[in-house]
Amino acid sequence: MPTRKVQTDPRSNYVRRLHVAHGRKRLNIFAGAGVSQQSGFAGWESFNRELIRRYLMSDIGSTTPAAMVASSNIESTAEELFLTLGRDAAADFVSRGARKRFAPLVANALYQGRRIDDLPLRSIHHQISALANKAHIFTLNFDPLLELALAARFPKKKWSDFRSPLPDGQTLRNKYRVEHLHGWIEPDGKMSPELVLTESDYLELTENSRAVANKFLEGMLTSDSTTLILGMSLADPNFRRVLYFLNKQQRSSRERIYVVM
Repeated sequence: MPTRKVQTDPRSNYVRRLHVAHGRKRLNIFAGAGVSQQSGFAGWESFNRELIRRYLMSDIGSTTPAAMVASSNIESTAEELFLTLGRDAAADFVSRGARKRFAPLVANALYQGRRIDDLPLRSIHHQISALANKAHIFTLNFDPLLELALAARFPKKKWSDFRSPLPDGQTLRNKYRVEHLHGWIEPDGKMSPELVLTESDYLELTENSRAVANKFLEGMLTSDSTTLILGMSLADPNFRRVLYFLNKQQRSSRERIYVVM
């Protein structure tokens, strides 16, 4: 009888290549919002809706009858503003209106009243941290989930010992580190010197090819290393722009970039 040909899952080859890259210390892990959503963080659209809502609530800031009536209309007003402004312009609107209150509003919308110690770690965070001995970890997320997972591996260190950039903007020179390409922010509003969040921030980043985030992205995608992108919808405009130009200039290799949606 003729032998039946066994179909091989093509993904097994991808896993093998990623395994080889990790063994050779040539693996980059690029974590997107999906990695944080598993721990209760909102997606980009939900976050911007919440940011507008909290901004409107902070502007009322009163318990007078008129303010109480206004607060009852916050939800519908916030939704109308979001739909009018569009997702990418929402943060700009709040930034220009709130000014010095912007960082606390972003932190409140992001963490929803949770402290660092309240953030639940999932298996994905521990799995990524377990690869950090031979891989470089990058993220566009503002939260410290991956640092917390690393701190669980090294109990004698604080989670902030693994966060880059440092509060002064310098890159952390630590083998085990999480590079926040668009900055970070804590529940109390403390943040990195640069936070890429508003539409204006993205426009400035587009014009500045020497920006740290752009250098990291270009180095990641043009080197002879392999990049594994996790939990990213590719909705980030700056990341799409970098991919477009690298592809146009034929400077990136499809065989070295893997995306898990």
